[in-house]
Amino acid sequence: MLSAVTDGMIDGGFLVTVYFPTSVPANTTISDLSFWNQDSLVATAASVDTILNGCPQCLEEYENNNVRFLASYATPPYQAMCKDEFASGFEPEGKRMRVAGEEIGKWVSGIGGVPVNIPNSESYEAMERSQLDCVIGATSWLKSLSLIEVANSVVELPMGAFLGGSLLNIRESVWQEMSDQEKQALVDAASIGLARTIYAYQDEENEVKELAKEEGVNFVEVSGEMKRQREEFMQSQLERAAETATDRGVENAEQIVESFTRNLEKWEELLAGKSLSEAEYAELLKTEIYDKAF
Repeated sequence: MLSAVTDGMIDGGFLVTVYFPTSVPANTTISDLSFWNQDSLVATAASVDTILNGCPQCLEEYENNNVRFLASYATPPYQAMCKDEFASGFEPEGKRMRVAGEEIGKWVSGIGGVPVNIPNSESYEAMERSQLDCVIGATSWLKSLSLIEVANSVVELPMGAFLGGSLLNIRESVWQEMSDQEKQALVDAASIGLARTIYAYQDEENEVKELAKEEGVNFVEVSGEMKRQREEFMQSQLERAAETATDRGVENAEQIVESFTRNLEKWEELLAGKSLSEAEYAELLKTEIYDKAF
């Protein structure tokens, strides 16, 4: 996808940074902080705010690849969907869990599970044949991947997610040929399109959770000890993300990590206690991010 935009085959596309970390290492630093995505509204805004207003390296990387960045996004936090009902609480020891990426794999190993790397498309059959005990991913997969037919529980603990990348962008050479009015139209549309995407994800998650409860799927709370383990893992991820970025050639990687965590705090405060409509969220993205960046 990145080369297709860079070379002019297409004028824009969904760029998932974790697929080409060496091409956009500064941007991948944000994606490496996957466990800090505990609320997709907050994490989405924080990632866009960081890239547009707090990470010149990130924008420079995209520009060097002939890409004009407009928006990134965050999926709803992943959770474990398992065959076991865990009636007495979540017990991960020895459970074979499908993971997406190295960081979630490290988390699974740390809690005594066995990380398994297989494609999403094979998850259903693997669980059906008892080759997998759990799949860590978006709970909407209960419907989209038919996991509701083989999963009997959902563990209610965020276990990473995707964030960062570039959901909305346009080839830099096309951007430069646009009039100021045309550029502004794209910028104005970015906050609206981003809000529409995030709210669609959330609506799907809520719909599937209600369906799962009706079908008797058990939603399992975790112990205070496991929550503490997760907090420790989050802290270790900060240092690991900066070290990995530095190894990839990113200068002052700690500043990117710090900028992102500051923006998380900022957006947690902005959204705390509020139940914003899609339009209100889009307007907040516009005033707090886009009006300052463009």
